[in-house]
Amino acid sequence: MFKLIGSLIIILSCSYLGFSIGSGIRKRLIQLKELEKNVYLLKNEMFYTYTSLPEAFSKVGLKSKGVIKNIFVTISDLLYSNEVSDVYEAVNKSIKKYNIDLKLIDEDIDIVLNLAKSLGNCDLEGQKSIFELTISNLKKQILVAEDSLDKNVKMYRCLGVSIGAMIVIMLI
Repeated sequence: MFKLIGSLIIILSCSYLGFSIGSGIRKRLIQLKELEKNVYLLKNEMFYTYTSLPEAFSKVGLKSKGVIKNIFVTISDLLYSNEVSDVYEAVNKSIKKYNIDLKLIDEDIDIVLNLAKSLGNCDLEGQKSIFELTISNLKKQILVAEDSLDKNVKMYRCLGVSIGAMIVIMLI
């Protein structure tokens, strides 16, 4: 009886681990798409309504959802309160604050940080080209994430169940 219960616990816990890893891959894709949408919104706020950066980040943050919303609202708060010297520092602090909830990889974060380095430092045409480059890079990362999702989610789920079963077989 105890062997059966222990075996069931091992299989379920390994399966849960596999499903949670697969869920992390799915969340990365969702966060990348939300980030891409927010970059478009930020670009529109800056170029078509000529909104200041703190206010633009605030408006975009209120229109988004999840951890990306928290990041944009925090950036706005940091810029309004003058706790940071530039946009890059605000973005960096905000990302570090919510890093636990973010499923983005370092390459994704580097794209955002590269955008933040140039915000407010170039003329209008330079800003437009930097936004286009950022959006292009985010689209590439979304394609990579979709490919990873197609390939790896099912594998991690099956692997979790299989490893749980293997452990149970070895223990019995």
